[in-house]
Amino acid sequence: MPLNRLRNARNLTQEHLAGILRKDQSAISQMERRSDMYVHTNFPEGSIRITGLTPQ
Repeated sequence: MPLNRLRNARNLTQEHLAGILRKDQSAISQMERRSDMYVHTNFPEGSIRITGLTPQ
């Protein structure tokens, strides 16, 4: 799952996520455009499978 779809699935805007991560919105936008972005975290509802990322 691309980072922007994951963010949307969590009902977060780029601005809201930026506030949580203490970044500005443009930094979130840049992260979402990267092809080598990896997400590693736990969600209270359980696991989320992230697909479509290319390995290094």
